[in-house]
Amino acid sequence: HNVVVETGAGISTLFLLNEMTNGNMYSVDTKPWCGFEVNHPNYELVLDDSLNALLPLFLKTGGWDFFLHDGNHDIKRQTYEYNFAYACLNPGGYIASDDYSWGEHKAWQVFLENHDLKAIKMGDIEIAQKPIYIQSMITLDTAKSVHKNCLELAEEAERIWLEWGNKNSEIKWDIRV
Repeated sequence: HNVVVETGAGISTLFLLNEMTNGNMYSVDTKPWCGFEVNHPNYELVLDDSLNALLPLFLKTGGWDFFLHDGNHDIKRQTYEYNFAYACLNPGGYIASDDYSWGEHKAWQVFLENHDLKAIKMGDIEIAQKPIYIQSMITLDTAKSVHKNCLELAEEAERIWLEWGNKNSEIKWDIRV
């Protein structure tokens, strides 16, 4: 079955659900900005921060087929979400980021470069595919340690970002988990 995960619930939620013919969709958001409630049998809203919610969600669902970052655009959340979600993706799955250039910290570009991924731009969204030959980087047994590594990486990215005065330091991190 297909598993779609997004951070940030909003209009994209409706578009994604409208195109889904099977599977389940999960939105992670502390406080959805949209003023409507989504009522769909294959949809679940997780009211929590992505730093807390993505690990339990993976433990519940197993591998993901599509991940969309459209939540908190700070460097810590983006760095964590891109790397943890990529580890959770099934081979051939897709990862996308909306408003990837917000904050000017280039977390999306660093992520793409470190994983040797090429993204396709569609408006304010960029999307990349996990190569089919790359096996899942995470299992239910390794999920906690991968989450911990991704969180440490995100905290280090934030530390460097703040230390450099919120300017892109062009530092490359080895993010392979």
